[in-house]
Amino acid sequence: GAPLLQIAHDGQDVFIGGSEWGDVFWYNMDFAKQVASSEKNSVNHDGSPVTSCGYLQRAPLVLTADSEGCVIFWSLRPLRSYHFFSKASLSLASAGTEGGSVGITAMAVAEPEEDYILVGTDRGGFARVCIESVVENAKRQAEDILKRKEGDEAAEVISGRIFNKLPKPADTPDYVFQLPSLWLVQGAHRGQVDQVIHCRRRPSMVLTLGMDACVRMWAYDTGEALGTLEQGLPEGLAYERESQWRFRLDAHEQVRIDRQALAEFAFSGAPDGEDAEEEEGY
Repeated sequence: GAPLLQIAHDGQDVFIGGSEWGDVFWYNMDFAKQVASSEKNSVNHDGSPVTSCGYLQRAPLVLTADSEGCVIFWSLRPLRSYHFFSKASLSLASAGTEGGSVGITAMAVAEPEEDYILVGTDRGGFARVCIESVVENAKRQAEDILKRKEGDEAAEVISGRIFNKLPKPADTPDYVFQLPSLWLVQGAHRGQVDQVIHCRRRPSMVLTLGMDACVRMWAYDTGEALGTLEQGLPEGLAYERESQWRFRLDAHEQVRIDRQALAEFAFSGAPDGEDAEEEEGY
């Protein structure tokens, strides 16, 4: 079979895998079996290696990115399960840049809203891209199907016949399109970007890890460089840091947010001491 390069878990019993040959597979862990693949979909990664994948929590979608700079959105229940939903080609090169397409090597979904993705490229670039239109479209369709289920079309929804009445995503401009970058940082790393992490703080920040063995911090809103952590010892006596580390954090605001989160948890029906002891002793 096709060698898997990336996997992601839905938090329950299914995980997705993206292969070196551009195929996408879904596996159910309860009975250790493949339950679906992208092979019969009209739109796929066209043989480009899948370099990143991840589930959304607020919409019935899972994303896969490839080495040609494309992101595919796959629908989940209550929408068509494991089916192509939209495909976006990202603008990851500056105007006038030559040398072919720019591949995606890392991707992260900005939480909690999940209306943006952050992607790193094989050329060391780094960008923020808005996916709100796709996400909101999936939410609206899911709400519509659930309303139909609660009404007089429950049998059609449960059986899947409801999808015969609804538009089916296809290889047309309505479903396959380009998405521009909100901002793009060229040369964020020397070599490809290996990992991207969105830090949910006030203000929000992004961490990237590159092939150059550096961890760099960026402003989420603007892409402004906030500093670099360099791994290993500097060579030679003369050494000068590439940039200053400017960790922007409103400590008082963060304390307020943390206390509010703790208070909400305390009143959300958390198990009392006796129940907690029983759970620990299972």
